[in-house]
Amino acid sequence: MDKSLEELSCKLKTLKFRMNKTNDVIDKRDKEALEWQRLSVVSSATVVNTIKETIEESMFAKGETEEKVKQWSQEVEVLLPEADQCTCLITNEEAAQESVMLKEQQQKLQFEKELTEQQLRQEQESVEEKRKLDLDHHERLKEAQQSSTPHETECKQPGMTANHVGRSKVVHLVVVVHINGYKFRALMDSSATALTTAIDLSGAKVKSTSFRQIAMLMVITTRTMQVYNIQVSSLANNFSLNVNLTKIENRELLSLENPHYSTLIQEYKHLKEVHIDDDDPKDLLPIHLIFGANDYAKIRTREKLLVGRMGEPVAEPTRFGWAMMSPGAEQETTVGCLAVNSTTDYDNLCSLDILGLADTLDHKEHFIDEYAFPNVTKISSC
Repeated sequence: MDKSLEELSCKLKTLKFRMNKTNDVIDKRDKEALEWQRLSVVSSATVVNTIKETIEESMFAKGETEEKVKQWSQEVEVLLPEADQCTCLITNEEAAQESVMLKEQQQKLQFEKELTEQQLRQEQESVEEKRKLDLDHHERLKEAQQSSTPHETECKQPGMTANHVGRSKVVHLVVVVHINGYKFRALMDSSATALTTAIDLSGAKVKSTSFRQIAMLMVITTRTMQVYNIQVSSLANNFSLNVNLTKIENRELLSLENPHYSTLIQEYKHLKEVHIDDDDPKDLLPIHLIFGANDYAKIRTREKLLVGRMGEPVAEPTRFGWAMMSPGAEQETTVGCLAVNSTTDYDNLCSLDILGLADTLDHKEHFIDEYAFPNVTKISSC
């Protein structure tokens, strides 16, 4: 029995030691640590109770009275209720943490639900806004036709139609904008993209990165695309717009046939009040930015369109200045680019960065001056 008493004394010390660690474990608020602590206390208390019962049987076997055995047991049993309280405390803390986690999950689900509903509302509002803009556009075309001379009214059709009349060149809706003091051409289309050079010179930082499926010549591939938020300004510096642009690793997005705006303005009387700051003489004009339909809606004004006869250019005043468009004959081959192509890996292998011959910022400025807009330098801030 002496050996059992020594073992019981050792187990009682172990139980006290483990019970004293309970508060520290609770303060850590670690669910797994709490469970281990609870099991440790329960295990130690069970061992103490088992040894106690064994000693009680030995005492009865030696002829000890029930009162003496009870007196001895009371000294040992003091710790067992404390162990039960410690176990209950741990269990309550685990339940409290479960409740907090459940509440946080519910809040997260509610937030995601509200965010989804907000996105749906914004999409619906965007669709409704586009519908109103289209309706307003048709009304303005109708007013422009009714305000013209009788002869023009008889011959005139909406200049924004895609009908090909004669052998005139098509004029795409392009505006000239400022980004960080540099001039760039922006085409109005369905998705917003920009060249690496334009984004680098803007000094913008990445807003978001996402995986997108891109149709290549032979397969469909998934690539990481970076989106930048860039401030675009008018040449007169009286309007600016923050645009989300997807970065494209190409020298130019596409090239359009030069419409020679000054010649068109002189040729058509209804364009006499139009002024477009793009007198580049090159046959093909590079496009550096593409604005999406959402951005186009933001730069439109309530000013009347300048509409001539069917097939003649239509001029529209935007917040970036005048823009011109007309139906006509598209080039059979238009110089354009893909976001990626089948030679991407080869291009990376032969890139100037890997060869240690990467372009500097000065070279990029030279590219903007010579290739995009000759005789134009960076505009100093006022």
